[in-house]
Amino acid sequence: VKPEWPEGNDGIDFGTIKVNQQMVRNFSISNEGKYPITFDFLINNRKKRFYNEILKIEPMSGRVESGEKQEFTLSAQAKREVHFNNSSDIKLVVLEPETQDKQPALPIKMHFRSVFSKFAMLPNHGVDFGPLETGTDSEKQIEIENDGVFDFQYQIFEAGSDGVEPLQEVFDEKNAPNIEEGGELELGPFLITGIRGVVPAKGKKIIKVRFKAGEIREYNRSLEIDICQRDKLQFPRVLYELMGEGCSPGIVASNYASIFEEQSVLRRLDPLHPLTSNAFTIEEPERVFHFAPVVANGKNPSPKERFRISNPYKVPCNVSISVEIKGDEGGKGDEKKEPAFVVTPEALHIPPHEHRFATVQFNPQGLSTCTAVFTATVERGTHEPSKCLTFGLTGEGILPSISVEEPTERDSETSAVLLNFARMPLLKNDKNTKTKTIVLRNDMTVLATARFDMDDTTQFSFSGRGKLIDLNPGESVKLTVDYHPSEAGVHDVKIAMKILQNPFEMTAFRLLGECFEQDVTLEGLDMSESKGDELQFGDVVIGKTVVKTFKMANTSSLAHRFEWKEDDIPGQFKFIPRIGHLQPQESKEIRVSFMSEETSKLEDQKVSCTIKKIKYVEEDAKDGEEEKQNENKEGAAESAKKTVNWDDTMEADEPNFEEVEDENKDAENPGLDLVMHAVADNSRYELDETITKMQNRITFAPTMMFQKRTFRFTLKNKSTISMPFSWRFGETGDEFKPESFVFSDESNMDDGEEGSMNAAEPKSLTLWEIRGVKVDDSKTFKITPSNGVIEPLQDQLFTVQFSPMRALHMEKMLGGFIKHLTSDQKQPVISFTATGLRPKCHFELVNSDYLQAGRRPADMRDTQGRLGALDPLQYRVLEF
Repeated sequence: VKPEWPEGNDGIDFGTIKVNQQMVRNFSISNEGKYPITFDFLINNRKKRFYNEILKIEPMSGRVESGEKQEFTLSAQAKREVHFNNSSDIKLVVLEPETQDKQPALPIKMHFRSVFSKFAMLPNHGVDFGPLETGTDSEKQIEIENDGVFDFQYQIFEAGSDGVEPLQEVFDEKNAPNIEEGGELELGPFLITGIRGVVPAKGKKIIKVRFKAGEIREYNRSLEIDICQRDKLQFPRVLYELMGEGCSPGIVASNYASIFEEQSVLRRLDPLHPLTSNAFTIEEPERVFHFAPVVANGKNPSPKERFRISNPYKVPCNVSISVEIKGDEGGKGDEKKEPAFVVTPEALHIPPHEHRFATVQFNPQGLSTCTAVFTATVERGTHEPSKCLTFGLTGEGILPSISVEEPTERDSETSAVLLNFARMPLLKNDKNTKTKTIVLRNDMTVLATARFDMDDTTQFSFSGRGKLIDLNPGESVKLTVDYHPSEAGVHDVKIAMKILQNPFEMTAFRLLGECFEQDVTLEGLDMSESKGDELQFGDVVIGKTVVKTFKMANTSSLAHRFEWKEDDIPGQFKFIPRIGHLQPQESKEIRVSFMSEETSKLEDQKVSCTIKKIKYVEEDAKDGEEEKQNENKEGAAESAKKTVNWDDTMEADEPNFEEVEDENKDAENPGLDLVMHAVADNSRYELDETITKMQNRITFAPTMMFQKRTFRFTLKNKSTISMPFSWRFGETGDEFKPESFVFSDESNMDDGEEGSMNAAEPKSLTLWEIRGVKVDDSKTFKITPSNGVIEPLQDQLFTVQFSPMRALHMEKMLGGFIKHLTSDQKQPVISFTATGLRPKCHFELVNSDYLQAGRRPADMRDTQGRLGALDPLQYRVLEF
């Protein structure tokens, strides 16, 4: 008997296969003897059950005739991991039936290994993003490593989710079902990318997890990872945790003992004793840090104070620190002065549970009470109590000073006050002048005198040159700077402003202008620093035509042809003329009309104009000679003038010409550009929801005579143009005709008086009239403001006041009129019902500002024995 093994092996090699995968191998024996043989496979009794589970041999026994070959099929399939190598537990026994000769058993050497998918996760059990700033995101990775010998598929889904089909076992890689790799899974703030895929043998797959912290809270989500052909006894479910916490960065903003640990913290200043040391006061309504008075003479060092900025939270924070200088009257203005307070550093990075210091230096620039607002703002902070630390700064200097209110622009190179004049053409007339103003103000309490030193120049004129400007306390002055270039080029001039008796203050001004030569210029237009010539149409009512005009002037000695590009002109605009000729030293008026049939908003519509130098060809001259022969000299001259002044509004054909090459043509400005702005719409409004819910009927609660009740509502302009409005009160049934309304451009009345009711009450004499007290019924109802203009897409708050002078029941109609209202809306009408009650006793007191002006001592107690200010709305004061 001769065995024949597959592929020349000395046995059967099934190799390494997957658990549950079936592998088939074949071998054969040849009977080279003279007699037939029988065969039978014997399995080791101790391992017979084991081999019967994983191995199937066909046929197990049989007969082979002499000279014939017998094929055997071995099929292996394991339901668990099995490994045996060169095993001889199975033997082939061959017997010659005729001679009963039994040959030695032939051992069947077999190699077999079945494996599950081997994998490892990194991190092992989950991803913890830790604390993360709200509004930000972070990305981490999950690595699925394949430690096995076969590729395996995986899928990721939310733990406990229904309808997820498990992955099918794959044994034939070539015919394996396709899996759509990639994909995303969003679980609340977590976004997992790459939730499906195949991990190659001995390779790994990266799954990205992004966490975006939305709210201040802890987040926890569970994932389940399905690994195809894993050992489900060892890993029935592969669960994976995603964790993160949303934290808002913040700082300590209310613990003043901590913030001002190096300073004194007082409830209030003692008005009887002047401040001699720096201190912080915590009394409402304002919390202020007070610097002691400083003499700004440059000899003594400027005082500095450190404020502690603490981060008590789990995430680091970036803090922007600024000091906003305020005016003398509580800092209501946005004046930009030489800084009296300087903070360093302007930005801090504070790790979790640590603190840093911000230092404020007080360096007064003149004789003034300097106030400012210290603000430490946490970038991206969302927790209101901790995202911002704000308190006031105040201090007093003793030197004169003059502030620059206008202009506010500063030179980036020198920090000088910059007066940047727009680039302008060189003109030969008196219109070649641009003017800017410098506004100076004395905010101090003493007289201040300014002296100006200016560079020698013929291109600029300054009204303060060579003068001493005296400013009384609180006084301001406006100085003019004229730019009138006489030659092309860039002109840069400096002005230095020095304050007498104050050697520490010097303000530099930089005058910057540029002039260029241009043959054709536009006149009568607005000039923008950034956009050049502008034509403003403003707000236009739909269907209405608005016409604007300007001139094109030829300042050269040659004729020019102009053409406004038709492709640049929107359909709502029309240029008349659009094409024409300009003769030397002459100008032509251009009319631009705008009309729109629908709502439109056109901004920065740039229209280009092509300019060409031309000369008229001889044929025109010859034609002109023939024409002179046929007409009188005067008529011919007039005709020739009309010909050379041709534009596309004339019936005559354009004269023949040829373009003249311009060697000096400005390459950056080959033509002219005009920027146009227009908005077309009809007025549309939206009335306060409170009124619409009450069906435009408002009822005041019963009100005592000589007392007041108010009702407030808003009116919103929903259109893109300004909305003029006017209100007036009338009786029930009033038609409220348009001509009965007064608008702000038609009356000089104060807003408070315009809205008062004009309907008369009963004319019977009252006790008040008998005693000589004048009763004005027209002020029973009053609306403020009664007329005005609401800007596009803005709200206007209105206050209706009911102040009865009689004990009567009253019903009034408040009618409104809105100009250019769209046809699908009616003019607003609101009904008001109110009742006046007569008090048993009334005291008419003279109004006193005792509480508002702060004349009440701060240490005086109220009727309950409490310290603190009294509310002027609850208490009336009678002064003797």
